[in-house]
Amino acid sequence: AYQKAYGHYNFDKNELVTSNAVYDMASVTKTCATTLAIMKLYDEGKIDLKKKLGDYLPITKGTNKEKISIENLLLHQAGLKAYIPFYKETIDAGGLPLHDLYRPAFSDSFPVPVADKLFLRNDWRDTIFKRILQSPLNNSEKYVYSDIDFIFLGKIVESITGFSLDDYVRKYFYTP
Repeated sequence: AYQKAYGHYNFDKNELVTSNAVYDMASVTKTCATTLAIMKLYDEGKIDLKKKLGDYLPITKGTNKEKISIENLLLHQAGLKAYIPFYKETIDAGGLPLHDLYRPAFSDSFPVPVADKLFLRNDWRDTIFKRILQSPLNNSEKYVYSDIDFIFLGKIVESITGFSLDDYVRKYFYTP
């Protein structure tokens, strides 16, 4: 095996990447989990790409997200924000994690890994989704790369199948 790190952590090039670097896997998850799950549900006739979020996620009814089409979510043309800085509500004025939201070790109440030895409180996921539902929309015809599109698609998979996205992918796409 060969293990070597290349590049820098930022564009300023003031810190070299190490072999211990942890990267966000969101983009890989989109193609290897969410997109495959949506494709399978489409093939099975369980999802219609022309339907709207409100057709699959009742929680979006009455919000500005209700009429977003599934097709536009997949195309990153749903008008969603490119980025919502959720973390800003979880740190103090000095930039340190708030103790009531983070713990240094995994537990049932703090299961969400954020960084090495840093786990987010489980119920904060609901707060994040609430912020997504409250966020404004942009021009829905314009391509804007956003993870938020795929957060909604994952929730649709969960709504249709009754499985978490992870469990659905394990059941239908993973063979040990």
